[in-house]
Amino acid sequence: MSEDCYDYIVVGQGMAGSCLAHQLLEINKKILVYDVPENNFSSTVAAGIYNPITGRNLVKTWMADELFPYLTQFYSSIEKESNTRFLNDKTIYRPFLNPEEQNDWMGRSSDPLFSDYIKKIDLQPKEGNKFNDAYGGLYLQKSGYLNIPIFLGVIQSKLQAIGAYKREFFEVEALEIKEEEVAYKGIRSKKLVFCDGVGGAKVPYFEHLPYKHVKGELLEIETEGIPEYIVNRGVFMLHKENNTYKVGATYENTELHNGITEKGKNQLVKKLAELYKNKYRITNHLSGIRPATKDRKPFVGLHPKHKVLGIFNGLGAKGVSLAPWLSSHYVQHLEFGSKLNREIDIIRYLNLLI
Repeated sequence: MSEDCYDYIVVGQGMAGSCLAHQLLEINKKILVYDVPENNFSSTVAAGIYNPITGRNLVKTWMADELFPYLTQFYSSIEKESNTRFLNDKTIYRPFLNPEEQNDWMGRSSDPLFSDYIKKIDLQPKEGNKFNDAYGGLYLQKSGYLNIPIFLGVIQSKLQAIGAYKREFFEVEALEIKEEEVAYKGIRSKKLVFCDGVGGAKVPYFEHLPYKHVKGELLEIETEGIPEYIVNRGVFMLHKENNTYKVGATYENTELHNGITEKGKNQLVKKLAELYKNKYRITNHLSGIRPATKDRKPFVGLHPKHKVLGIFNGLGAKGVSLAPWLSSHYVQHLEFGSKLNREIDIIRYLNLLI
């Protein structure tokens, strides 16, 4: 294989692109990643929380039994390889809103569908607690957060060390699609996979997929020390460093302009007041737009007409938990022909792609 010929070009090095690139390198594929780090803002702003029980109704997240064991092994192996820590195993505490919710979770605690994710249940508020938890709360395990900027930096360094990284914008209009390969500015590759987040909605070959991006805003606050675990009810509170915590996040899918808003700040302040009793000082206000989809399932697969073009996108707010297992699943499909999970396969939107 000549110097300018690759097995894969990967466009984008956010969570999706980073995990896919790592999986491909693990099976000795020659890859080239194009990325503009500034475009990964939603990844670097995100708190990186992975949580097996989510939503207002506290349900087990989609494919939790596959995703969560795998993500621990995946990130831990990269930590060991790079001698860098970025995975933080943390308990999540979710206060109960009422006695009915308390009773419901007492019943679920013995249900094998949930028992592996429940660390313990408190039926009383914690003495001297700073949270509104009159009915106690649920402590979750197999949860925590990923320091996303450090993780992305580790993958970028690995790619740079082997000459597999180009810090430049990928110009789709310069892409030539052939039957068995793509060509781009003198470079050839057997396949190209778009992992370019929000920008993916502008890629001509996949632009008709039903994206439904979601803007999220977060606050950084300073307050007196609170427990090391993550507290999550309406908003999350995640310890960052010293007496600084991240608080988030909003979910806005109509006003998708970049930048912070007074509306977002007020929403977070209101929800935080419902959770946290103590005084605090806002030190920063951040925002990012998550690449999400209409049916809340990622876009994964190969273009039905152009089999050399692939996509791995639309992971939304759960990129940290979704990207490791899905990237492995995708590589099995790309390299060994295994069938993609029907819920993520872009073939579900075949009529929009041809």
